Amino acid sequence: MSKTTPSHETYPVSLEWEPNPVTLRGHALLNEPLLNKGTAFTALEREQFQLQGLLPPQVSSMEQQVHRVYDNIARKTDPLEQYIGLI
Repeated sequence: MSKTTPSHETYPVSLEWEPNPVTLRGHALLNEPLLNKGTAFTALEREQFQLQGLLPPQVSSMEQQVHRVYDNIARKTDPLEQYIGLI
C-alpha cells in the first residue's frame, strides 16, 4: 500500500494575514455592512474614520450590541415580530 500525503502538506496554507486598509470614511463606511461596527467604533476610530456626529456618543462593544439586540427580540411576544427583528 502506498502512503498518501495529506493535502495540507501538499498545499501549505499560510497563517499570515494582512488586513486591507479601510479607505472609506463617514457615511460611506457606515453604509458598508461588512465594515460597520455601529457603536463599537472607539473614540479614536470615530476620529480617524470621520464618524463624529454620525453615531451615538456611547461606545458599546460588539458583545453589548448582541445582548441589546437579543433582549429587544426576546421582549417581542408575536413570532412574526421576532422574525422581523432578526432581519
